[in-house]
Amino acid sequence: MTRPAGPTHGADAVDRLRADYDATPYTSDAFPQSAPGQLAAIAHVFGLDVPAVSRARVLEIGCAAGGNIIPFAAAHPEALAVGIDLSQVQIDLGRERAQALGLDNLEFVAGDIARTNLTGPLTTSSPTACTAGCRPRCRKRSCLTSVGRWPPRAWHT
Repeated sequence: MTRPAGPTHGADAVDRLRADYDATPYTSDAFPQSAPGQLAAIAHVFGLDVPAVSRARVLEIGCAAGGNIIPFAAAHPEALAVGIDLSQVQIDLGRERAQALGLDNLEFVAGDIARTNLTGPLTTSSPTACTAGCRPRCRKRSCLTSVGRWPPRAWHT
């Protein structure tokens, strides 16, 4: 008999999944079909007003070690990219890669998107993380004030 997924049982399942992802890191590649420029072009075809990709704010859920979001952040230094993944191992690797490339417009967050507080400021313990609404070397445009108001209504001044 299967037990219903209550709060504790569901949390246990997510913890087991996280442990599996941490024990066996998966490949983190770029997927051209999900590139923000590609998605903006498709949105434009369907009549949506899209921001300039060069200054876009991109959230990637399930970013792994950043194989898909790092190239975007590197190609668009005025854009802001945030990647979230369940695996702390993957996030740590992504942070190392971003730091090695000197990217200050990219943040990695380890967490379960279903349990992430989407109403408060996005902060992590990473040395390159947003700590008071803006990152180190903030150029007044690379500030994410809240994922709950995605995209942010105003930049930090």
